[in-house]
Amino acid sequence: RAPALGAAAEPGAGPSSARCWPWRGQLEELLAAFAAHGLTQTPLAAGLEPRRRGRGGAEVHSWAFRGPRVRYARATHVGGSPGGPWALNAVVYPDPGVDAPLLGLDLVGLGGGKGCLAGLDFHPLRPGGAAEGWLPELRGLRQAFGAHAVRKGDRIYPDSRFFSEAMLLARAPGPAELLQEARGAEAFSAYLGLYLRVLLGAPAARDPAALAAAQDSYDAWQREHDPAGRVLGATFGREWGKAYEERFLFPAEAMVACGSGSRP
Repeated sequence: RAPALGAAAEPGAGPSSARCWPWRGQLEELLAAFAAHGLTQTPLAAGLEPRRRGRGGAEVHSWAFRGPRVRYARATHVGGSPGGPWALNAVVYPDPGVDAPLLGLDLVGLGGGKGCLAGLDFHPLRPGGAAEGWLPELRGLRQAFGAHAVRKGDRIYPDSRFFSEAMLLARAPGPAELLQEARGAEAFSAYLGLYLRVLLGAPAARDPAALAAAQDSYDAWQREHDPAGRVLGATFGREWGKAYEERFLFPAEAMVACGSGSRP
């Protein structure tokens, strides 16, 4: 079990909790892995609370971290409503002093019969270079867990420069099917575990300033294309959603530390 990072807010045990927080097991695994890597929480940006309630009983819980070889890492957990939305999103930005990709992990369910999606990837910051060290093994994971994979669409991913060829997108009717039948839980563990090994073994960067700029470009691109801010804004407030996107999800050059989240 992951250590309590910040004030815990545990829902009651039982089926209702599983329906409202279907990705809780993966959150526990993520927080435990971050703690084992030596990451520590940092305060949320001013005006952003670690726990926020929204429409229909929905809640969003937020954490951010810094630590060895990590410039900034964040996690968002959305749940609380049996009808959705449910989401677990995590991104790790490596210290620009090491030549490593970003990590992106997504488990998403919008409810209303729209199904659930897993999106797992190492986001390359430049072609070639250290990618040669991790891409073959990542391809192996993509092949191992690809039975339920779907192709990434140009509407959501119109620019492939920040996504690897080993990106895994898997779709299933519901959370249980995604985690079990589509092996989403295993894939989540495998991508997370490989990334932390890659991060620990990453060589020194030849041009840290260029890698920092590439991370900022990634955030700028995501601000323009990622629907997370709009989706969260619809549930938790439009102004809050915009601030959350700009100051927590994709802070770009500000890259402020955030953090003391409550764990549902």
